Amino acid sequence: MPLQLNAKPSCANPEYDPEWWFPDPQSSRVKSPEVVEHNRQTLANAVLAMQICQECPLFADQSCLEYAMSDTTTIDYGIYASTLPTERRAAVGQTPHVLDKNPLFGQIRHQATRMGVIPVRIAPKERPKSSTLNFLDRRNDRDVLQQDLSA
Repeated sequence: MPLQLNAKPSCANPEYDPEWWFPDPQSSRVKSPEVVEHNRQTLANAVLAMQICQECPLFADQSCLEYAMSDTTTIDYGIYASTLPTERRAAVGQTPHVLDKNPLFGQIRHQATRMGVIPVRIAPKERPKSSTLNFLDRRNDRDVLQQDLSA
């Protein structure tokens, strides 16, 4: 389900870093101070993103969650409607992804819940067959490119 053209998602606010919604844990057998700090900052940013999500009008009307569950790309990557890819993949019955084993995603959910982010119940559904990327021009508040990757 594409979002409405007049939709104003909170995550599109230019004051927010888009990377907050795409946690990228660094894993290393050796926990160097740089890796530990990166993961600490990733955790804090992801929790902040989830808090922002729950205040968004697209969270309230569930259109963000519907959007996230409509495409394989949005199921597998990013925070949408305060949900993590691990939670969305479980809802479509997908075998856990290699990143699902990273403890950071569990830590994000745990910390977000401790900070008052209510976990979203995702109704089980069939995994979509399509994979489409939408690119948002944040300065002009519009979609600039939609590319179907399912071919």
